[in-house]
Amino acid sequence: MRGTRGTRAPAKAFSKTDEMKELVDADTSDTHTLHLHLKAKQLLDNGRVMDAWKALLM
Repeated sequence: MRGTRGTRAPAKAFSKTDEMKELVDADTSDTHTLHLHLKAKQLLDNGRVMDAWKALLM
């Protein structure tokens, strides 16, 4: 469990950023997973690998 906690803390903090709150707040349909995957792809395309992982962990 120790490893999981270390992974979740950065993801939790990232989920509170304006960038991700806007995405989550706008998404109330069944497409939530698709939107997170598209956001992760966008982040990867911009070289933000760790942020892409955090988006997928939300």
